[in-house]
Amino acid sequence: MERFTAIFERDGDYWIGYVEELPGANTQGVTLDEARENLREAVSMVIEANREIVRHEDGVKGSNLSVRFLRSQAPCRGGLRRGRSGVLPSFLFLTVVLIVLQMMLLSCASEVRYTEEEIRDFSHEAREHIRNGEIAFFMAPEEVRFAIGSPTDIWVLSPASNGQERVQWIYKKWGGTITTNLVFVGNRLMEITSNDPNLKRR
Repeated sequence: MERFTAIFERDGDYWIGYVEELPGANTQGVTLDEARENLREAVSMVIEANREIVRHEDGVKGSNLSVRFLRSQAPCRGGLRRGRSGVLPSFLFLTVVLIVLQMMLLSCASEVRYTEEEIRDFSHEAREHIRNGEIAFFMAPEEVRFAIGSPTDIWVLSPASNGQERVQWIYKKWGGTITTNLVFVGNRLMEITSNDPNLKRR
């Protein structure tokens, strides 16, 4: 079973959590327990997204994924836990592997992100959005992934007031100067914030 180092820090009224060895696995919560539970879910989502990339060779799906390593903004009291001494060499090896994977994925970024077989069960409207490379409110996460690719980061947010799950997808370009934030509530796209002039949306 794979083991990861989880880092939790207090930031105002929230707890921020991330995993050092797994770029994109970040979350927040009002309580430490909520942040822990949200991080477990974020880790599962990132691992599943990475598995999808591996499953679809030749850049069929997920070819726009990029990875970055998160750095601590302010250490929690007592300093950051670094885990066992063997973590650092493994972390460096993983860094090299992920950089090579990123270069391979970016080299096929112009490839098709889906096949017609993969999107045949979606609604006609969703298929049109995917074919046009555009997003629209109420799309499901999988439809958005086919339309514009995989996000840079996935954050599990605090639930909505009615208890529905909230997840934020973040897309970054040019070192973070161009950013798109998508928030899914109850598995539907409900918020779109972007300064990307090339993002197509309806």
